[in-house]
Amino acid sequence: MEKSALSKVTRPSQRQDAARNRTRLIAAAREVFAEFGPDAPLEEVAARADVSRTTLYRNFASRQELAADIYERDVAKIEARSAKVRGDEHGIVDLFNFVLGMMMDDRSLFHVVLSPDMEWYQEHVSRMAAAFKPLVRSGKAAGIVREGATMEDFRIAFGMALAGMHRLSPAGNKQVKQRIRRLLKRSLFTNQD
Repeated sequence: MEKSALSKVTRPSQRQDAARNRTRLIAAAREVFAEFGPDAPLEEVAARADVSRTTLYRNFASRQELAADIYERDVAKIEARSAKVRGDEHGIVDLFNFVLGMMMDDRSLFHVVLSPDMEWYQEHVSRMAAAFKPLVRSGKAAGIVREGATMEDFRIAFGMALAGMHRLSPAGNKQVKQRIRRLLKRSLFTNQD
């Protein structure tokens, strides 16, 4: 009887520890992926989360599974925003600002956009492109997206934003972020002064 009672007390605590470890691993992975890119050392993820590598692999069987978990939430937010602004002719400007803001707040997301050939980002890249395509089309039809601008131009613009932010601390310089946003919008959209 005592052992049974003890197990009941221990189990919730173990589940809380496991949930806390998973949360710490995801937060650490975002930092490490932002700093080192998609090939970041998993030892560094475990160290920053203050867990063992065994704990990391108990939660995520592979690097791909960890990355998928991190970016799934981000892609879902982008899809939701795209759906929300789909009827607005300025929806593409809204979505661009939204995604650029996400990327400026969490630089690890740039790697999904800038690594479209990486096999384990393919689904996320495809879903992000699907979120942008109808808005780019309607933006072109409304004369908001510059003539000749393509989906690849949007991807390149995000890459340029990363390059511009490279020297900034993670907190960043608000004025530099605003200048980057303004320059990129001028290159993609009409009347974006």
